[in-house]
Amino acid sequence: MTRKKRFEKMCRESLISENLVKDFLTKKFMLQFHLVPHQEQIALSHSGLHVPDILCVEKPGVAFEVKEDKMSAKTGNLAFELSGLSRLRRWGWGEGIKNIYLMYINHNDYRLDVFDLGMHLARLELELKALSDRNPSCKCIPGGDQLHPLYVVPIPLARKLESCITTLFFDDVDLFFFSKSAKSVLGK
Repeated sequence: MTRKKRFEKMCRESLISENLVKDFLTKKFMLQFHLVPHQEQIALSHSGLHVPDILCVEKPGVAFEVKEDKMSAKTGNLAFELSGLSRLRRWGWGEGIKNIYLMYINHNDYRLDVFDLGMHLARLELELKALSDRNPSCKCIPGGDQLHPLYVVPIPLARKLESCITTLFFDDVDLFFFSKSAKSVLGK
């Protein structure tokens, strides 16, 4: 399968989780969130950029990337692909974006975890590197479709990272209801 066809297939499959997060954000914050058309994402991927999945009309300096980690059901880990993070950041710099948030849905407890990418200090990558240097359960390995370097981090450790800012967005009740919805929609 060509790179373009693989990317198009991934875009189609990701619509369910992206819509789930978009609708959840819309209900929670009562703002106008919208999905970035996959055609735009595909077009810019050829220039080495990664366009986030969700933008907000009222907050033009903020973007959201949805990551559905299906392997977490088996591994108990979240995976952070380094090249994806840097391509997201490059897109953000070009668009004047101040904050990009990674919205991870895992298939372990179906919770939504929010990570601040860090637009200027490569905060998330630095934190992941420091964690892998001191904790053998966090490691950088080749993975994903193209065997790019990615950090695999046990979910409980990922939730302790400073860049994990879930509680700034959601309370326990929000997360409970999201988890119920995600499990019923994605847990098939």
